[in-house]
Amino acid sequence: MTRLRVHHRTAYTYLEPVELGAHVVHLRPRELPFQTLHGFTLHAGSITAPALRDGVDHFGNPVSWLFLTGLHSKLVLDAPAEVEVLCRPCPASDATPAWER
Repeated sequence: MTRLRVHHRTAYTYLEPVELGAHVVHLRPRELPFQTLHGFTLHAGSITAPALRDGVDHFGNPVSWLFLTGLHSKLVLDAPAEVEVLCRPCPASDATPAWER
């Protein structure tokens, strides 16, 4: 078992200021039988009061919809997370295709 702290940063700088930004982000680590999420936050930098809605996409992945109002010329998203990952056994060699196939 391994516990990891992950920090993802996304930064956009616009050529001209914008008043409305609508973004879809897939930054929250997925909960899986071999992966446990112990903490996650999504920060939108200096943007004041972004409207944020969390959900799950068609494939079962966590998704966040972020709506920014007010004049801004850049967007910085910080997404620190802490996950615990279990080691998974390798499949038996006869249960996988040969390299040549």
